[in-house]
Amino acid sequence: MGAITTGNNQPHYRNMRRLMKGVKMEDESKRIVAGKSQFLQFCRQRINTSIDKHRLFLVFFSKFVRNEFAVLAILTMFFFVLGYFGWREYYSNDPKKSIFDLVYLTLQLVTIKSGAVDGTKSLPLEFARFGLAGIAIYAVVKAFVSLCHEQFMAFRQLFRKGHVIICGLSETGSRYALDFARTYKVVVIERDKDNPHLSAVRAAGVHVITGDAVSRHLLDMAGVASASHLIANCGDDAVNVQIAETTRQAVQGGARFPPLQCHVHVFNLSFLDLLDTARFFKRTSSFDPSTFNFFRTTAADLFANHPLDWKPIGPLDIQAVHLVIFGFGQMGESLTLQAARIGHFANGRKIQITVIDLAADEKIGSFLFRYSAFENICDLHAVKGRYQDVGLATLRKACAEDQTLLTVAVCFDSDFRSLECGLRLKNEFRDADFPIRVRSPQESALIEINNKDCLADQRLTLFGALEPACTVDRLLHAHTIRTARHMHDRYRKHSMAAPGMTPEKIKENDSLRPWDELDDAFRQSCIQQVEHCPVKLRAVGCSWSLSPDGPAADNSPLSGDFRFTEAEVEMLARMEHARWNTERWLAGWLLVRNKKKDLAKKTSPWLLPWEELPEEIKEYDRVMVREIPIQLKVSRNP
Repeated sequence: MGAITTGNNQPHYRNMRRLMKGVKMEDESKRIVAGKSQFLQFCRQRINTSIDKHRLFLVFFSKFVRNEFAVLAILTMFFFVLGYFGWREYYSNDPKKSIFDLVYLTLQLVTIKSGAVDGTKSLPLEFARFGLAGIAIYAVVKAFVSLCHEQFMAFRQLFRKGHVIICGLSETGSRYALDFARTYKVVVIERDKDNPHLSAVRAAGVHVITGDAVSRHLLDMAGVASASHLIANCGDDAVNVQIAETTRQAVQGGARFPPLQCHVHVFNLSFLDLLDTARFFKRTSSFDPSTFNFFRTTAADLFANHPLDWKPIGPLDIQAVHLVIFGFGQMGESLTLQAARIGHFANGRKIQITVIDLAADEKIGSFLFRYSAFENICDLHAVKGRYQDVGLATLRKACAEDQTLLTVAVCFDSDFRSLECGLRLKNEFRDADFPIRVRSPQESALIEINNKDCLADQRLTLFGALEPACTVDRLLHAHTIRTARHMHDRYRKHSMAAPGMTPEKIKENDSLRPWDELDDAFRQSCIQQVEHCPVKLRAVGCSWSLSPDGPAADNSPLSGDFRFTEAEVEMLARMEHARWNTERWLAGWLLVRNKKKDLAKKTSPWLLPWEELPEEIKEYDRVMVREIPIQLKVSRNP
């Protein structure tokens, strides 16, 4: 024993005790972990049971809502049978009560007239008394709510501010409603109570008023006096214009800021040109109208995302841009006009546009009748025939031309025909490098397959889908307008400081009004100037996008202390004047030499080539060009 208790062996015993203690602690920790696991498993089971019960209730409730009439009918029959047997038991000692008397007493339970009787009542009769009365009360309340719901929602609109009213629930209208509903309260006025888009917008929390949006009464019910935006998007252009006029009358006379922004969708391009030319919509302190067109928006988006100058064009380059359009409907016409607006490049060469259509001669003749000065802007050619033969031959000839940047746009009214033509061109010209843009507004399985399999080389791209065009951002284009506002402010400042400019002349000149008082035609002019900025920047080797989310590249005007050289300023000012000439010609302006500019008659002495302009007029373009990097930075970081 003494050997065992020697001091030399004490560390051994201490280690043994530590080991045994560690084993006990390990066992204890395992028991704790096991207990925690059992507790967590118990909690999960209870939660899953609760969720299952909740789900069961939701499933039952949803099925009840979908089959409400059938459920109420079954319950009514069940309680009616209970009531009949309850009355038969109650009057079992009264031989005078016939079957018809018992049925009549049971029917009176619905109107709560026969159930208040003395004596002991059986359990079936008790159930029938309260069950039938409850069903009757439920039906009355539901009918009352259905009748008064629209009036109640109209009453709520009186206290609502800043909401959006959408008149007309077409395919585009439903997309606007769903997108606006993410950030705004939305009210829809739709004439057709069986419109297939009603269920989707109601599920998004949109209030729907059934009726004609032209009615002043319905606009008041929708709360037009306190709305922030109204979108007239019915299928008829004349109805949309009438809605805008009724809206103007509804809000006039009231002092409000900001004014109601009324967006009028005009489908027909000819009618839209007439409205813009006549300056039909007048802005007031409470009413701010503007027009928009799906085809014009789509064309602007196409050339912004896929520019015509897909290779750099410098001032010494001799290559010309050539756009070949298959199909000259509304979309083809919009592409032609947008190409003319932005097709002004550093080398000064006119853009070439070739239209291939079965009725090309007639359509181009009608187009040139409306835009008589178009031949001053572009080299426009019409080719009559089918795309399978005449179209392919014309395109082969265009491919053989030297120093040409070719772009093909297929925009037939038929989606299938457009896609068929695009794929045919892609296969016929597989060795060529020109891009092919195919219009396809419908999102179908065929398009999805085409996107995945047929577009691997990025030559063939689709455009014209409703979703990117029918959004809040695209309708309001806040970033573009912010840039256009800054450019307009700089133009006003330079113009008002010009020699001989007096306060009376400034007041008489509608184009020098502040942005908030500017007519839509002048605003569109500023927006077109902003849309041409990427073309100017590509001419000097810069990259920039109209989107506010993209990062600034090293050669972007948003990076560092970027400025144009004087040679670049001169070149870009020449491009800007060519763009301005095009804008004025398309708007119906005329050249009148040796006279002052007349906004009312749309005449100007400055619709001249750059070389013939006096220096003080050239300086306007130079000033605006020098401001581009500054204004782009300001607009990106307001």
